[in-house]
Amino acid sequence: MGSDSAYESNITATEEEEHFISSLPSHKYFPTLRNYKKFWIPGNDLTRIRSMEKTFVRRPADVFLASMPKTGMTWLKALAFAVFHRKQYSRLLSFHTPFSLLPGSIVDACKIIYVCREPKDTFTSFWKFYNSLMTDNNICGVDIDKLFELFCAEVQTFGPLWEHALEYWRESLSDSDKILFLRYEEMIDDPAKVMRRMATFMGCEFSEEEESMGVVEELTRLCSFDSLKNVEGSKNESSIYEGMSVKKSLLYRKGGVGDWVNHLTPEMGRTIDSITQEKLAGSGLRF
Repeated sequence: MGSDSAYESNITATEEEEHFISSLPSHKYFPTLRNYKKFWIPGNDLTRIRSMEKTFVRRPADVFLASMPKTGMTWLKALAFAVFHRKQYSRLLSFHTPFSLLPGSIVDACKIIYVCREPKDTFTSFWKFYNSLMTDNNICGVDIDKLFELFCAEVQTFGPLWEHALEYWRESLSDSDKILFLRYEEMIDDPAKVMRRMATFMGCEFSEEEESMGVVEELTRLCSFDSLKNVEGSKNESSIYEGMSVKKSLLYRKGGVGDWVNHLTPEMGRTIDSITQEKLAGSGLRF
């Protein structure tokens, strides 16, 4: 079993596909993003998403992990892998794809675990990640005021964040057996409880023997943010994304809640809160 991206990495866009993607709306501050069916998707990922719509073949026991970027996916993968690996040997796949862009084969029959995060913390984490990524690749970053302006205008990688979360939220309400909706703050507050929920959802509950032996607590310790951050591979390995080198260490920063107060002004916080209240009105979703 693997905890891998659901996208095939070796897909090459045809000339026709490249022409189509290049014809989509873009943004001068994020030239690799394309607006596709109301979401801002990186061009390479859009090629893979469109290919998945046509060619993805599911397996009966597939489990998918979904999120917006910088909302806890790396940690979620570690927790899910630890839970799943005890008894299952099927695929555990991950993506940032909006629910409305998923292939029907996934939507109709596969289990999905989704994690969201408080928007102000999500923005702060993305800003720190993005500018570190730019610096590492000798590219001039974007100052926080400009990135904040774009975020509030819903120009976000795989965003808008609010619509991304709402799509999965609504589906989780209509079919809780298909989608488990988690909050990053829950994972921070009680990771053992979240692991038990994930195990039940995936059909691999912890046994009484495992509970009495402290297996849940041990897995929680091994998958803690600090433990993952200090794994040697997390410090030194890197990958290539959109032509840039991405150090795994960039995926780990603080892993906390409420750090936005150290970077955003109170007015910025109120602005995001106001947008969030407006976007989520009547949905029942709260951060």
